[in-house]
Amino acid sequence: MKLASIIMPAWVSASLFAVAPAASAAPASVELGVDRPGADYFSVEIAADFNICKTMCEEDARCQAYTYVHPGVQGPSAVCWLKSAAPLPQASGCCYSGVKQVTREIAWDRPGGDYSDFDLPWWAGSAECEAACWNDPRCVAFTYVRPHYQGPNPRCWLKDVIPAPVSTSCCDSGTINWR
Repeated sequence: MKLASIIMPAWVSASLFAVAPAASAAPASVELGVDRPGADYFSVEIAADFNICKTMCEEDARCQAYTYVHPGVQGPSAVCWLKSAAPLPQASGCCYSGVKQVTREIAWDRPGGDYSDFDLPWWAGSAECEAACWNDPRCVAFTYVRPHYQGPNPRCWLKDVIPAPVSTSCCDSGTINWR
């Protein structure tokens, strides 16, 4: 993880993310003793309270996961990392992490773990693939492949494991994080 050069007091950083409408806020989980390295798009030093980091993620539409790093690990202050995807968890005493309950990852693939795949109608977007995953109790992750990458129509891949995310322009992915 690389610390951004933007350092703000906790009250400033929290207030920057409070402008998102409450309706778009999705609850995020809390994973004690877990790091989720990768997919970082923003970091900031904050007060020693993981709830600040969790709230920043919940109120930022781009955020799909977060990692709160305890004070003294990456400097004297705690550090909050916001992520555009939900990287695989790793046990670590340095951090608390969490993911939104349904993680939507634009321009990310999650290759592997497929148990079903099918073409979607030409007009379908990633929401139709997400709905197919949501309605299948076996599904914990999905990848929507845009038209013309695997044929003329978009394609949906349902997964029974959560593979590591890979940045790519062909796909959108997501996870159902409470299953």
